[in-house]
Amino acid sequence: MTDENITILPPEVGRSEACERILRELPKWFGIEESLLDYVEAAKTMPTLLAMDGEEAVGFLTINRHFPESAEVFCTGLLPSHHRRGIGSRMQAAAEEWLVADDCRFLQVKTLAEEAENESYALTRKFYRAMGFAPLEMFPELWDEWNPCLVLVKDLGLAPAAR
Repeated sequence: MTDENITILPPEVGRSEACERILRELPKWFGIEESLLDYVEAAKTMPTLLAMDGEEAVGFLTINRHFPESAEVFCTGLLPSHHRRGIGSRMQAAAEEWLVADDCRFLQVKTLAEEAENESYALTRKFYRAMGFAPLEMFPELWDEWNPCLVLVKDLGLAPAAR
């Protein structure tokens, strides 16, 4: 099921208020207060797309541009009432389109590794795999011993000669 009434706004900085409101509705993914506040702070300075249902922000995707050739999906969230409607895929596609237009070649995302056995993050990994990401490396203690990090990557298909 898709939702044609949703508008995806292009990335802009300064969207931390909308991000915080959405993240607080997602405790299964963002239940660590310190991390949640780090994501909110990042949205003040990192480009962030918004998914809008009328005047209400229902989703966001924050991008961290590490180098001209590479970027990271730093944080993304979508209100539970809007899950499984194609909105996350639309936000991801819009982010990738924006990055490719700016000559970005590679995209990464960090998420909770399978070793943590978390049902919510199993859905997250499934989403990113469906979006074309592949596992690159697992860092058992990047975040914490009980919170292993999986790095997934995606080639955005921009040949070096095109830059």
